[in-house]
Amino acid sequence: VFYASPMLIILQGLLLAYFLKALIDERRERFSGLLQIVVWCVVPFLLSITFSHLIKPVFQDKYILSVQPALMLLLAVSIGKLEKPALRYTTAGLSMVLLLVQADFTRDSEGDWKSAVQYVKPMHSDSSLVLIDPWYELQTFAYYYDRSAFEDPKQTAKRLADKGIHTSWEDVYVVEKGESRADLLHIISAHEGHVEPVVSKSELDTLATLCAIKTFYGVAVRSYVFGLSLDTVAVIADSFEGGQGGTLNVAKNQEYTDLNTYVLHQADTSQVLRVTAILNRISGNDLSGVNFVIEIKREDGSVIVYESINAEGQLRKNKNNSTRLQFTVSAMGFDRSSVVKTYLWNSKGADFVADDFELIVEN
Repeated sequence: VFYASPMLIILQGLLLAYFLKALIDERRERFSGLLQIVVWCVVPFLLSITFSHLIKPVFQDKYILSVQPALMLLLAVSIGKLEKPALRYTTAGLSMVLLLVQADFTRDSEGDWKSAVQYVKPMHSDSSLVLIDPWYELQTFAYYYDRSAFEDPKQTAKRLADKGIHTSWEDVYVVEKGESRADLLHIISAHEGHVEPVVSKSELDTLATLCAIKTFYGVAVRSYVFGLSLDTVAVIADSFEGGQGGTLNVAKNQEYTDLNTYVLHQADTSQVLRVTAILNRISGNDLSGVNFVIEIKREDGSVIVYESINAEGQLRKNKNNSTRLQFTVSAMGFDRSSVVKTYLWNSKGADFVADDFELIVEN
């Protein structure tokens, strides 16, 4: 019932109210037994809510699963109290249908941490570092990586740090010096899209080269190499001299504006590919819906990489009021028929001007 639909919860509430009224009217001795079930059902909710208000938020299903048997018992007793057999059978059947409709048999979206750790463990050495993101998943990682560290929670972080496993970006990269503390970095990320990452992927792509990525049902493991030298495969530039005023003028009715399409016919498919896209100038009254996109696709249309930056968001981050947009992506698993496509997505129908486009492909 706890995971069921609101309709089933309402139905259960009505039946429970009916049953309680009947018990009170008849003053049966069994009321004390039912009271224990009600306490079992209600107290975990109240404690969870109180703890959330006074200490920290913990009102989540996984912390109060213990109430599920009590809720099921209350539902069963409530249905059993209905006087007419036809009504009992109909209500029981309806309850079962609602439970089955709401049942979720998909694999846990929290991620397969056991497989992720087993994947990283043989690759991690004295010359590499591991970054756990977000930080509060360190205990989960420790459980599968080093059980003794997990069983000593006060020393877990220190014991793992001694083995090159951290939760802070500053522990793996010296921002002031602009250098990493190891040549190889494995980042284990969970809850992507729901929590702010320790370091953005776009920033990472400018500092290091993505050499491998593997996902485990919600946990992503990305391996980066710092200081890897790549050869330039192509440099493409377009100053839009043929446009009005020598610029690219985008009207509000233009949702997509292609900038360039490059086929990777000269790339080495066994090596990492790095693509950097640059717009040296972009301006307009409202750029909140303008996105600068890099897309790498195979010939069959399957997407290898899709990354974008929002123009307005990036301009706010720029220093000295710069109107420049730039970001980098890395990829593996492409072939020589794969295509790098860069374009502007005008999702809110804005009028704006862009100029001096550059595409750098390295391999």
